[in-house]
Amino acid sequence: MKRVLTLIPVFALIKRTGAATCPGKIDIPGYGPVALTNAGSNVPGETVGPLEIASSSHIVAHMNARTYFADACTEGTYRNNDYLAMRLLGKNLKYTANVSAAGCGCNAAFYLVSMKQNTAISSCNDYYCDANHVCGVKCAEVDIQEASKRAWHSTLHSSSDSAGAGGGFGGGDSWNGPRDFTSEEYGPGARCIDTLRPFDVMVSFPVDYHGSLKAMRVTLTQTGKNCPLTINLDDYHSMAEISHAVAEGMTPVISYWKSGEMLWMDGTGADGQGPCAADTQSCGESVSFYGFTLEDIEFIGDIDLLQPPKPTVPFLPVPSALPPQRLPPGLPVVQPPTHLPPQTAPATQPSIPSIPRTIPVTVPPIRLPPRTIPVTQPPLFLPSHKATTTAQETTSLLSPVSSSSRSGSSSNNVPEPSKLPASPPQCSVHNASSSSRSSSSGSSSNNVPEPSKLPASPPQCSVHNADCRFTHCCRQVGQQCFEKNDWWAACRVECHPGSFNPEDLPQYRQPWRCKPLGPKAPSFPIHQGTNRGGTETSKTESWWNGPMVLLVLAALFSSLGPLVIALYTWRRSAQEQEQTLLSARSVSAEAPRNAPEKRRDPFALFMW
Repeated sequence: MKRVLTLIPVFALIKRTGAATCPGKIDIPGYGPVALTNAGSNVPGETVGPLEIASSSHIVAHMNARTYFADACTEGTYRNNDYLAMRLLGKNLKYTANVSAAGCGCNAAFYLVSMKQNTAISSCNDYYCDANHVCGVKCAEVDIQEASKRAWHSTLHSSSDSAGAGGGFGGGDSWNGPRDFTSEEYGPGARCIDTLRPFDVMVSFPVDYHGSLKAMRVTLTQTGKNCPLTINLDDYHSMAEISHAVAEGMTPVISYWKSGEMLWMDGTGADGQGPCAADTQSCGESVSFYGFTLEDIEFIGDIDLLQPPKPTVPFLPVPSALPPQRLPPGLPVVQPPTHLPPQTAPATQPSIPSIPRTIPVTVPPIRLPPRTIPVTQPPLFLPSHKATTTAQETTSLLSPVSSSSRSGSSSNNVPEPSKLPASPPQCSVHNASSSSRSSSSGSSSNNVPEPSKLPASPPQCSVHNADCRFTHCCRQVGQQCFEKNDWWAACRVECHPGSFNPEDLPQYRQPWRCKPLGPKAPSFPIHQGTNRGGTETSKTESWWNGPMVLLVLAALFSSLGPLVIALYTWRRSAQEQEQTLLSARSVSAEAPRNAPEKRRDPFALFMW
């Protein structure tokens, strides 16, 4: 039985009776169609209230209603994988709320919970979970709106924090709830948000430079009013858990309920500034939510947090005036004015001395050669249908000047292309075969190997943050190619699914899929060369290159040092004995020329 219960949260389909499970669908611009799924029960043992869809995006929730946003809905059946996992990092979610019927003790709520990731059925028989474990299962909860026409609360809850960190207005008994605005700004007939009429809500989830959730910001506005109310929740001890939950995707929930113990939301508090002294539960039949829209955040004001510091541009001095220009002799030089005339100056331009049309300029005579020589170099061969040079010009450039031509003959014949001088032979590169060198020196047509016989070049890996969808490898040490979506992949050190890359531009900042493409680059650089056979050799195979030669020679001489010193000492003593014998054999000091000449020993020179 225990094993069966273990498999139930994963595979079981929960059946229900009573009200319809699937009331219909709405359309959310920026996301698409969304199916609504009514709860199995409001609380354990209590039937869920009805819910209507008035139009394609207008939801009307009656008392005790609770509905979940889902990708799909099957009548009478609940699956946790069907629930919507809306990823809101770096996004704005907008909608319009009408809570004019909700008085003291009433709660019209719109919030997010991690239902898609929950595999426990819960006591409400629909996989519901929240921070207060109403149906027996805990999970992270983000309360965008818990409101009536007199109070408003927005709260962040980790899975183990039922109190959370919130803001807004109202609440408290012997303590004070949030006081971000007053009853003169929010409430029936208030000057900023008149809750007797619909008003607009925008919740934002901005991220920091590292792609983590920076805050949750809720802004209330109303048509005809110019004083928006803002709640900024950016200091919560469990912000990392909230950021992870929002990145994975959370399920939006709408509910409408009442209680005689709602003073935590709308009570007067210890300061007496709250809206409700008692929860009378004067709740109307329904509240409504409509006009849902999902869009990217325009990072105005937070751009410094999302972009890396810009490099400083060095200051380059600009010359105050251009150097004087050299003019031909005889042309007068007019200096420009040192300052611009004031705006009140007359519109007439200052008179400029007239310049004569004819400027006397002495031009030295130019000696022209007897034949016209073009400036550009002619081609090495002249096709018959594209020859643009004359016979005289071609002969003067491509044939040696003969005596007849020097004497003034102008009837030179154009040489045929086969008789033109051949292009110089192309020298071979390193390790090229001698046959190719000999063939190139003997004829003007070098043998070019066929492309199929050329050695294939190694694949070029991608650099950091370059598109690596086709290379599947990275050049930088320790990086790996990760896929962001179907249109982009880049080399990164690490990547977590659903996270943001802080190096992405704001217009491209979207969650990453983080699918690895190819292996991770090794943690040490690999230097490859080519040996004589054409195969690649690593740096460890070329150990004799570089400083290793010096180390080997040093080790060799250190081991042969004592032997060399012994040989040198023996040679030195032999030379001294030879000198002694020569001195004894000398007959007299007057015949030094008969003595053998002193020689320098090559071995001694080598040792020196």
